[in-house]
Amino acid sequence: MCSGIFLYLVFACIQKGRHMLITTRLVRLDLPKLIDINEFIEHKSLIDAKSDLQAVELWLKRFKNANTARVYSRDAMRFLLWLIFICGKHLQELVLNDINDFLEFLQNPGANWCMHNKKLKRYDARWRPFAKPLSKSAMRASISALQSLFAFLEDSGFINKNPMRLIKATNILGNICAQKYNVYQRMLENDEWEALQETLEELPTNTLDESKYKVKVLLLFSLLYILGLRIEEASSLIWSNFRCVDGKWWCFVVGKGDKLGTIPVNGHLLNTIYSFREIHGLSKDIESDNAFLFLNEKNKKVTSRTLYNYIKNLALKASRKFTDKAKQNKLKALSPHWLRHLSASHQDKRGTPLVMICENHRHASINTTQIYMHSEDSLRHSKMQEHRLDIEPLVIQPKKEVQFYLQISLTKGPLDKNAAIDAIQRAMEAKILTNATATILHKDSLGFKYRINQLLDIQTINNIEMLCKIWLFEVSINQGEL
Repeated sequence: MCSGIFLYLVFACIQKGRHMLITTRLVRLDLPKLIDINEFIEHKSLIDAKSDLQAVELWLKRFKNANTARVYSRDAMRFLLWLIFICGKHLQELVLNDINDFLEFLQNPGANWCMHNKKLKRYDARWRPFAKPLSKSAMRASISALQSLFAFLEDSGFINKNPMRLIKATNILGNICAQKYNVYQRMLENDEWEALQETLEELPTNTLDESKYKVKVLLLFSLLYILGLRIEEASSLIWSNFRCVDGKWWCFVVGKGDKLGTIPVNGHLLNTIYSFREIHGLSKDIESDNAFLFLNEKNKKVTSRTLYNYIKNLALKASRKFTDKAKQNKLKALSPHWLRHLSASHQDKRGTPLVMICENHRHASINTTQIYMHSEDSLRHSKMQEHRLDIEPLVIQPKKEVQFYLQISLTKGPLDKNAAIDAIQRAMEAKILTNATATILHKDSLGFKYRINQLLDIQTINNIEMLCKIWLFEVSINQGEL
């Protein structure tokens, strides 16, 4: 993989202070002297790799999905650069402490490894492998990539021991519940969802080009929301992926891990497909058409990044329908993957069985599907707003100072109860209890108790309850007099 070697050469030149123009003459440099990575490690192996770099490149070639290969290539690049310039070891020599050092490095790579301009090309002497320290979600993705790499190296016999087997992402990242809670935050309120659909409907159709653009965005939106496709899956979809079997239309899609999924196609989506093909001068014979759905002016497949921008632009227009800054920012943050989450949540609200939603979205586990199920809480909260007296309650000033207690109790959560307690406690402190001074009163293997100096607002209480529900905890807020 010439591109891989090229990247390492560029960075090596930067690190060694060689601010040089990268040209074809670079390939004539003595590579082993520039980066000592081609030293052959003699051991039996099932792959034809004589260096760490070659082994990693063989691993990358296994991924047919272009987006997966791109992301994993970036993670591999960072790992190999760290291996060369900081660790100074070969893959065969790595132990658990080395992996832990690398994970700490990802969270704090240092200023010399980061660039301020994300748009710099990799042949630019100012380019660096990081824009900033990795977030928790990026860390989780990097750990997943390393686990895949080392599993491949171990199975192929290129390494004799796999230190990644001793690494658990939960131990490194700690606050997993925060990510799960963030999923809940991505759910659009009714007015936000309506604004998004209205914006889609309002796209102009005064010219043929405008009409083509609208139906293209409509088709993309439908694939992401109705079928729950990932943006990379939509980008790689061809017309013949849609098949009619016994009078019922299905979409056959290859997703993560080359897993084949079959998703029912409803009449609404089918009409959108026919509208798209009609305006582009295509016949109704979908099943025999092996072209990509989305093509550019050069009749080449549209990249997932371009499709991503279609949705981002739509969400940006929708945000302008609101004066509320919070709603504006929420819609501006919307990404194509939100539509996949909304698809699962809305199907749940309509009464679709959980197992069917899981199958349609091709989740590896039904536990993943449950993360996106929020209709019960939303409905329960909205109904409580209708439950009130017709008269306003009297505002009574308390005669005595009141203390509030927040108690979290484990019911049937993770097997490692102490780890679960620590994780949710960190999440509470970092994300929720920022608006109230809290003192820990006690903590044991079944829960913990806080004393807080003020009554939390309704939204904060709802957030706490949702967080605890995700982790299978019970929560109670009590008050008492000092």
